[in-house]
This record gives sequence, C-alpha cells and structure tokens, in this order.
Amino acid sequence: MRLPRKKIFIENVNLLYIDIQKIIQLSQTDRRAKIDGYLSVIYPGVQDIIFFRKGEMINAGTFSGQEKNPVSVFKALDKMKLKDDDGALFYSEVEEDLLKLLIAIFYIEPKHKNLSSKYTNIRKLFEVIQKNKFEGFLEFDINNGLNFIEFSGEILGGAYFCDDVEEPLSEVLSRGDDQMIIESVISLIENYETEVLVNIYNKVDEFKVQVSPAQIQLLEKAVNSIIEGVSKAIGVANTVDYIKLSLEEVTAKYSFLKDVALTENSCVLEKVFAEPEMFIKSIAEWINNFIDKASLSLGEKTFEVTFNCIKDMRFALEKLHFFNYSYLKSML
Repeated sequence: MRLPRKKIFIENVNLLYIDIQKIIQLSQTDRRAKIDGYLSVIYPGVQDIIFFRKGEMINAGTFSGQEKNPVSVFKALDKMKLKDDDGALFYSEVEEDLLKLLIAIFYIEPKHKNLSSKYTNIRKLFEVIQKNKFEGFLEFDINNGLNFIEFSGEILGGAYFCDDVEEPLSEVLSRGDDQMIIESVISLIENYETEVLVNIYNKVDEFKVQVSPAQIQLLEKAVNSIIEGVSKAIGVANTVDYIKLSLEEVTAKYSFLKDVALTENSCVLEKVFAEPEMFIKSIAEWINNFIDKASLSLGEKTFEVTFNCIKDMRFALEKLHFFNYSYLKSML
C-alpha cells in the first residue's frame, strides 16, 4: 500500500542493502533526521510500517490485504533487521497532521466503511459532509495508494494524496481553493476506471502512541536493578520468587504483561505492546506488589533498599511520571 509523502529518502530498495539500525540511530541523534515520517517495508502479502515523530519511533502497523492492524514497534523493527531479501523498503517524511491520520487508521474503526464509488453517490456524499459541518477525515484508495481529505466544518483541514492523485490535481492544488479541490476529487473518484472505496473517520485529536523503546529500556533497567539490589539483601531465590509471583498477579489486570520475558534473575520487556501511561502504571504496580512481598523479609527497610536500587534513575523515572503510581513516591 502506497502512502502520501512530503519528501522521499529511500524508495523501493531491497532490505539486503539497507542498514536499518543506522537509520534508527540517525533519526535519534542527527538533528536533520529528526523527522515526522515512516519506514515502510513491503513483504509478500504483508506490509509493515514504523512511524516516527521528531525522529522517535512512536507506533507501528501492518497491512494485510485491506486489513489494518497495530503492531509492536519492536516486532516490526526486529522483522526489518532480518533483512528479508523479498522486502522492499521505503523511507519518507510526511506532514505532522498526516502522520496523526496514518497512525489512527490502524486503531479506530471508520464511521462508514468501504463506501463503493459504484453504489454511492460521491457528489451527494461530499455535499452532506459539508452541509453537516463534519469534523473528521476521508480515506480513499486509488491504484493501491491511500489518500486523505480532512474536514474541519465546511472547509478542508488538509488534503494528502499519493502521486496518482496529486499529479493530475497539481494545478488545482497550487491554487489552494478548497471547493475546487473537493470538486476535482469528486470528479476523479466518479470517473476512475475501477471501483474506489471510501472510508469516513471521525476527527482524531491526539497522536496514538506506543510505549517507546527508550521508555521500555529505562523501566527494564529499573526492574533488573531492583532484582539485583534486593537479591543482595534477601538472596536471589526469595527475590525471584517474589518478583515472579508479583508479575503473575499484576498480569491478571494488565494482560499485555504476559509478554514480559522473566528469566532466573532478570527480565526483558521489549516484547510488551501497550500505550505509554498504561505500561508505566503496570510496571509501577508490579514493583508495588513486589515491595509488599519483600517486606516479609526486609521489614521496615524495604522502601529504602528498593529505592536505592533505582536512585540513579530517579530523574528519568520522574519524567515518565512513574512515581505517580509507585509506593516509592514517599522516598523522593
């Protein structure tokens, strides 16, 4: 599936010849590479996309035919790093407002889905949208390319097209006349040689984001530091038993924690797929449960011993609002 783009960095290059890790590193460290955009890899039958905001990976999704589903950034990234020789990579920059819409279509159901140009009066559809001062956006597929028109009342909030639509409308778009753009889109859809499917979505106010790799790595470091530090006080066996039992209890509430990889004396969180606030809250509650159990062995020293394990990470954890949900807030 092709997507609109403002600037092309890499187009249709075999994954074998791309250093994915280098792209990620540059996006995080080089000011010029801190873009709003996406990495898209087309595999046989599937397309994975990682979305960037100001150079940070914030979400990912996958196309399978007409189906759209969110996917873990880590999962998509690990797959790209395998350098599948059947994978073709695209790396592009997009407008910030378009980025919000691109992510949203993987999470929310359309208000009206798959309206066919064969059976829908497209002109009437646009008239109703404008008459009702609709707040939201339309998505339509032409030649396997997704195009977007955003409405803010009677006027256009934005128009984002793939080349097959943008090129024939270039003169109209250059004039910046909302009604001329709408009329041209109506004509294009009505007269297109094959069926065009239109989806209508309600307004999207905020970016839908996943917990970021940096957030995951920080909280993973915090949990492992607690395991290591408390083990010195009450022994590895007791500490691991408490941490495992606490995780089982919290997973009943936060099912995504089932993807935590807990070994004999450490954990790996990178496969966890969740929204940032929920993820941070779940880890805080996991540690709270652990503190309750560890207090059976440590007594009144439990808070001090546990806090000392993460004291060096205090300011980074405060930035995540981790302590809003943590017993350890009393130690600040």
